[in-house]
Amino acid sequence: MMEFATSIHCIDGRIQQPLIEFLITTFNIRYIDSITEPAPCKWMSDESDPFSRESILRRVNTSIRAHNTKLLFVSAHYDCAANPVPEAVQFLELNTAATVLGRIYPDMKIVKLWLDEHFSVLVV
Repeated sequence: MMEFATSIHCIDGRIQQPLIEFLITTFNIRYIDSITEPAPCKWMSDESDPFSRESILRRVNTSIRAHNTKLLFVSAHYDCAANPVPEAVQFLELNTAATVLGRIYPDMKIVKLWLDEHFSVLVV
């Protein structure tokens, strides 16, 4: 069992429980360091708000330093109030965010997740 992993995900309360339960069960992880931000993939894929991006990265760095995490999840979800764009755009942002995170953290495994309209978690 892996002790810790890090998850970058939205603040939306509807996704919290299904996401954490999925990660713990599917990936056999004891604890998840949750980094929540409204529409985090938007900010990780777009440099128009460097404050949000840097805030997310500072928290990832804390997770790595404090818990030696090697697995990083990044997710987007259906009906995001902070990012009301078509799903196709969200998937582009999710892919770009994962690429950016992979460049910043080349030693970490990056896993992309999508939560659908039923808040089921899918690895994409």
